[in-house]
Amino acid sequence: MPLRNIPGGGKAKAHVFLDVEMEEVVRPAAGHELRAGWGSKVVITIGPSCQDVATLVRLLRTGVTCARVDLSWGTKEYHQRSLRNLAEAMQQTRLLWSVWLDTTGREVVVRRPIEYDASGWPRQQDQRITVEKDQVFKITTDPTATASPSLLPVNYPGESLRPPAAGCPVLPSTPSPPFHEIVEVGQQLQIGRYLSTGTEGMSLYADVVDVGEGEVTCVALSSAVLDGLLTVMVCHTEDEEFRGDFGLPLLTEFDVDCIKSLGSQFEVDFVNLSYCNSVDDLYSARALLDSLGMAQTKIIAKASGGIERKAAIRNFEAIAHVADGIMISRGNLGLDFEPEVMALLQKRIVSRCNQLGKPVHITRIVDTMATDVANAVLDGVDGLLLGAETLRGEYPVETVETVLKLAAAAEKHFDYHTHHEMLMGEAYEASRLRQPA
Repeated sequence: MPLRNIPGGGKAKAHVFLDVEMEEVVRPAAGHELRAGWGSKVVITIGPSCQDVATLVRLLRTGVTCARVDLSWGTKEYHQRSLRNLAEAMQQTRLLWSVWLDTTGREVVVRRPIEYDASGWPRQQDQRITVEKDQVFKITTDPTATASPSLLPVNYPGESLRPPAAGCPVLPSTPSPPFHEIVEVGQQLQIGRYLSTGTEGMSLYADVVDVGEGEVTCVALSSAVLDGLLTVMVCHTEDEEFRGDFGLPLLTEFDVDCIKSLGSQFEVDFVNLSYCNSVDDLYSARALLDSLGMAQTKIIAKASGGIERKAAIRNFEAIAHVADGIMISRGNLGLDFEPEVMALLQKRIVSRCNQLGKPVHITRIVDTMATDVANAVLDGVDGLLLGAETLRGEYPVETVETVLKLAAAAEKHFDYHTHHEMLMGEAYEASRLRQPA
């Protein structure tokens, strides 16, 4: 299908479909079409809803090929148990999964008391925090402060919810700036549940009205009921220099400890590098993995591993060339970009990754709509990551089955040959234009 010209310059293209009748398009995907390892990959996040061997066996047989261990929440011992159970499930099914470690990275987390259930999974002890619209509250780094609707203490900078391990290698870095130096009066903050699913009332937006030593004063722009692991994100503006993001540690001590420990006990295929802002982050992570004897482990730059915040978008071309893969963290990107540009931004990232031969995955797919999965596959996405849906959702297996069916239906009628020719034509044209006259 040829590109069509648009008046005023530029080109537009339609999805490339095979020439089939409507009756064929509406036929549901058959069970034999959902083959493990074929077509779009589904990545699950291991948590309380699917950590047991029996559920992991069902997920393997359903067609999942990638398992993600998220270091932002949970103890090292919990993650070790997850990978042991995964190894047992693979042995029972004689099917293989790749293993991802997703780092905490430059995450600012609200500090709240934690208790552990029988499995060792951490849960918040205190009640939900209710904040009303127009309410004034403060964010503080005071380690003795207790979370309340008027005061939110944060772990910062680069602190962990767990004690650091001795003898772990550390990445070279400059001292992190104080929290009150990474935000400015007039900026907007988003405070919400980690791995949220778009539930109304679970995210708080606030304007920064005053910055003092060790604390930031905010006014709530919306009412919210906050629960779970709460993160604090700065919503960047177009002309911002992102000094704060670059100053935070790339990896926490807990990240490094888990990478070292889990990497020595299990075969870790990928490290998903959260809040990767530049190629320097990728080089630092590569040096760490090599020093731990993990030269075979690949690095995924999260659009947050490279592409999560606006700084990563500015540096996307360099990041995409160096990283082994790209993860588009749509929830975090949505804090920096207006809703109307997100779809086009996703398409541009996916298309460029296809041209470079870099695997590209996206997040936040189930809480939007079914067509979002199909459109992502038609754009050229290689993998679909499930977070809260399998970590704490009630129906992890059924969710995976649905996503695989949506992906398979889109793949069945997509003309990959023509799509590839189109991408190569665009890449050639772009290369020709970059050459000196």
